[in-house]
Amino acid sequence: MLPFWINAALDELGALIKETHGLVDGSPDWHANPRVAANVRQIVRILRDRNPLGHIFKEQPPPPDDYVAFVKRYGGDYSPIRTIYNGMFCASFLFRLAQKLDRPELCPFDATLLQRIFLWIDSLLPVNHEPQLRALSSSTQSWLLVKFTMTALTYIQTFTHIISANLVHQVLRAEDEQVTSMLVNMWLNWSRVHNVARAMQNMEERAVIQRYLILLPGHYVSPYSDGAIRNKVVQEILRTVRDRPRRFFRLYGMHLRLMLTYSDMRDSHVPMEYVVQALLAFMRVPELGGQCRMPKTLIVELIACIRCYVRSHATPSIWPHAVYCLLECCLDSRRSLEQAVEAGLFHCLVQARPAADCRTRPQVSRLLHVIAQAARSPRVILAFRSALTEDEDKDTLPRYTDAETRILCAFEFEYDVLQELKAIRELTATCCNAECPHDGGNHKALRACICGEALYCSKACQRAHWTIGQHKYNCPTRLDPEQHGSLRVKNVYRLVAEARANLLTPYAQISCRSDPSSSHVSSHIILDLRRRAPGEPEMKVFQLNEELLEYPPATLVDVGFDDNGNDRVRRIKFVREEYAGHVRVPFRLITEGFADTGVMGGQSNELPTRLPFLSKRERLFGRDADKSCDFN
Repeated sequence: MLPFWINAALDELGALIKETHGLVDGSPDWHANPRVAANVRQIVRILRDRNPLGHIFKEQPPPPDDYVAFVKRYGGDYSPIRTIYNGMFCASFLFRLAQKLDRPELCPFDATLLQRIFLWIDSLLPVNHEPQLRALSSSTQSWLLVKFTMTALTYIQTFTHIISANLVHQVLRAEDEQVTSMLVNMWLNWSRVHNVARAMQNMEERAVIQRYLILLPGHYVSPYSDGAIRNKVVQEILRTVRDRPRRFFRLYGMHLRLMLTYSDMRDSHVPMEYVVQALLAFMRVPELGGQCRMPKTLIVELIACIRCYVRSHATPSIWPHAVYCLLECCLDSRRSLEQAVEAGLFHCLVQARPAADCRTRPQVSRLLHVIAQAARSPRVILAFRSALTEDEDKDTLPRYTDAETRILCAFEFEYDVLQELKAIRELTATCCNAECPHDGGNHKALRACICGEALYCSKACQRAHWTIGQHKYNCPTRLDPEQHGSLRVKNVYRLVAEARANLLTPYAQISCRSDPSSSHVSSHIILDLRRRAPGEPEMKVFQLNEELLEYPPATLVDVGFDDNGNDRVRRIKFVREEYAGHVRVPFRLITEGFADTGVMGGQSNELPTRLPFLSKRERLFGRDADKSCDFN
C-alpha cells in the first residue's frame, strides 16, 4: 500500500492536468491565459519535489496468480489498480501538454521510468489474463476492457507518437526492453478480448478496438522506427507465431475486415492508411512475406478495401496501398492470384481504374497484365468464370478498355477450351485398338506413342496399331520430328481442344465450298496458334482437293504451334457428330475427333441419323453392323 502523501500528490497532479488540458484544448488564446502558466508551474513543482509517478511505478507488478485479487478492488479511491490507472493517465497527458505548450519540463521522465510503466501495463492488461477475466464480475470486466485498456493504449500511442525520438530509441533499443513483445502480443491476441468486449455491448468498445488495431502497424511505420527497431518487431512476430508468418497475415486480414465493418473506423482515414501501409511493409520483409503464401482472408479483405474506398470517393491514399499489396501477393504465388481472381479482382480493378492517379495507374495495369498472363491456368480460368457470374456490381462498372475487353475474350475462349478439353479426355482416354481384348483397358495405366496421338493398354495393341494399322508409316514424330515434334498426350489434348474451340467461334463461320448444300464436301483449314491472342488465331479455310476427298467428309485442320521455341505443325481431323457409330474404324487417334458446328457444313436432311445409346467405344470405333442402321 502506497503512503497517503503519494496518492494525494497524484490526485493534485491529475486535477491540474485536467484543468490545464481543458484550458488549452480548442482555445486559440491559451497563451494569454494566466491560469495556464500558473498550472504549469505547479505541475513542474509537484513532479520535481514529490515525484509521485516515480514512486508509483517503481513497485513490482503483482504475479499472475494475484491478478484477480489486485484488480477486483478497482472501485476504491486509493486501490492499487486505481493508482496505476491514474498514474498512466497523468503520464499520457503530460506528454501531450509538453508538446502542445512546448514545455519539455512537463515531461522530466527517463527511459527507466517509461520502461517501468510498460512493465505494469503488460502485467495488468486483460489481453494477458483471459481466464482470470472471465472469473470477474461484469462491472470489473467492463472497467478493465474499456476504461483501463483505453488509458493504457492512450499511453502507448502517446509514447510512440509524441515523445522525442531520442527517448523512444533509448527505451526500444535497451537490451532488456519488453515494449516490442508487449505490442506484438497485444496485437496478435486482441481478437480473444474483443469477443469478450463485444458481448458486453459497450458503446466505448469501438474506440478501444480501433486503438488495438492500429497499435502494431502504427508502431512499425512510425518515423522513429529505424531498421533495428523494425527488425525487433519482425523477430518478435516470428517468435510469437512460432515461425508461421501465414498466421500473422491471416490475423491481419481479420483485423482489416473489422475496420471495414465499423463505419467510424472505416472513415478514420489516417488509422486505415497506417494499417494498409504497414501491411505492404510487412509483405516486403523477406522473413515474413517472402516465406509464405498470403492467406485468402487477407486477399479478400484487400479487394474489399479497394472497392470500399473507390465507391465512397474517399481519400485516395488508402486503396492504392491495397493495390500494391495485391500485386505483391499475385506476383509471388499463382495460388494467391487464383484466389484474388475468384474474389473479383478483375472487376475491382476495372472499377478502380478511373479513380487511379498517375502513380497508381501503372500498378493497376500491371496487375491486369498479371491476370492476362494466367489465362491458360485451369484454376484461374474457373475462378475468373465464377467471379464473373457472381459479381453483383458488374452492371455498374465503367466501360471496358480495349485491354480489358481482350482479357475478357481471352478468358471466355480459354473457358471454352477447358470444356472441350474435358469432353475430349473423357471420350478418348481408351486404347486406340478397336479389337482391344481388355475393352479399352484401365485409362490410368495407358501408355502413349512417341507422337502423343495414340494410347495403348498393352504391347500387343501397340504392335497391332503399328503393323496392321500401319502407324509406323503414319506416326508424325517418326516421319518428320523437326516438323511435328514429340508431344506428350496432355499437349495433344490441348491442341485438339483449342482447334475445336476455334472451329466453334464466329470467326470460323466461313463458307468456301462450291456446293454448301452438300454434306459430302471436306474442308482444309490452316490454323496458326503462334504469336496471337487467345481466341484470335490466324485461320485460312480451303475446299479440299477432289482427289483427297474421303468418307465420311471431314475437316482437316493443320495446327501451327510453338514447341519450346520451335515451330511445329500437327494435323487434326474432325467429322460431324452425326457420323458417330455409323462407320467402323479399326484404330482411332486422339487427333481424330467430332465437331457439331462451325465450318463442318452439310444440310441436316442429308446427314445420317444420330444413333441412340452409343457407348464410348461405339462412338469412337463404330457400332456393329447388326446394331447399326443404314442412313442412305
